[in-house]
Amino acid sequence: MIAVVQRVTSARVCVSGEAVGSIAHGLLALLAVHRGDGPDQVRWMGARLAGLRVFPDSPAGKAFDLDVRQVGGAILLVSNFTV
Repeated sequence: MIAVVQRVTSARVCVSGEAVGSIAHGLLALLAVHRGDGPDQVRWMGARLAGLRVFPDSPAGKAFDLDVRQVGGAILLVSNFTV
């Protein structure tokens, strides 16, 4: 299982022109799942994404000390995506 993660101010996923998922502030995670991945890998990745400390501690802050839960954000997870 591999993820590409980006901080976003907003994100949405559209299928055939229809929005099927959207978030405001948070993380967009493009997730590649392998057929051998199981519940242990899912739990590990979920904890890893939720615990990523990639948000600044203040609006002008240079230290990235907060995770998505601490800033009240959300995670938009896109699995097995096609570009």
